Amino acid sequence: MSLLLRKSVKLLAPAALAQMTIASIVFGIITYNYQGDFLNSLAYTSVCFLLMQTGYFAGIFYMVWSEFKRKSS
Repeated sequence: MSLLLRKSVKLLAPAALAQMTIASIVFGIITYNYQGDFLNSLAYTSVCFLLMQTGYFAGIFYMVWSEFKRKSS
């Protein structure tokens, strides 16, 4: 595995949180422009952010589980 790929696989928490926040803000702006309703776009943006956080947690959980499985074998 190349060094660049190894560094990108680590899922660093501050960078991931910043990227998810930026993506959620952009998603919120696009949703507001499309629908024109602030509360509805805020709800969609919150759901989007929660789904991204869930995916991040699942990725971290999978990495820890696979490392534990590899070391216990």
